[in-house]
Amino acid sequence: MDTRSPLELAPGFIDIHCHLLPGLDDGPRTRDVAAHMCALALTAGTVAVIATPHANHRFTFDPEQAAARRLDLGAGLERPLRLFGGCEVELSCETLPAVLERPAAYTLAGSRYLLVELMPAGLPPHLERVWGGLLDRGLVPVLAHPERHALLQTRPDRLASWVQRGVLVQVTADALTGRRGARVQGLAAELVRRRLVHFVASDGHDPVPRPPRLLEAYRAVHEGFSPQLADRLFIQNPRAVLENRPLPPYTAF
Repeated sequence: MDTRSPLELAPGFIDIHCHLLPGLDDGPRTRDVAAHMCALALTAGTVAVIATPHANHRFTFDPEQAAARRLDLGAGLERPLRLFGGCEVELSCETLPAVLERPAAYTLAGSRYLLVELMPAGLPPHLERVWGGLLDRGLVPVLAHPERHALLQTRPDRLASWVQRGVLVQVTADALTGRRGARVQGLAAELVRRRLVHFVASDGHDPVPRPPRLLEAYRAVHEGFSPQLADRLFIQNPRAVLENRPLPPYTAF
């Protein structure tokens, strides 16, 4: 009988949200730092990363430039890490028109899944209409780190209503491990418990203090909830994104 723990037996993690490409946003500034982040991810069990620079009012996202940086970074790695393209789109009137014009240039690995974030000051007007517009075009919004949004911290039921419409949710790994504080950790755990989370990703920006590590958070879900749920959030659902197929329903787990 194999005596290894489920952690040792688990296939490699897939990180769908990581600011890994050098010089494009508030992630690493140099290729050497980005390569160091790749090494940290590999050491912690990640085998594939979707590199997601910001697309917002501060950072202009250039799909061709991002692709070139991704290929350059991957070619120089000592240990292979599968790198895919994408970005983190701020839901604003400045960014959405470009997304709707060329959706495949912005989605995660060219799939139907679009990683989006809310502006920190509040919610955009007519947000329900925005969700509907994206879904009507065949895009599946994946909302990044709602556990850190001030409004949703006090109104998690608002998030539940979006999930019922078809919006998916990504929680950050360090929220589940307590590195973002007890309040954020408690909300992240509540969202997982209520089956309102579909992905856990690193949102890595640098080697320290926001490294692209998923192992500790995987262990927290594995031990605090179930091995099946941990595999779903860190491996199976992210793999469905890379393969551009629907997520399996929660009733299957």
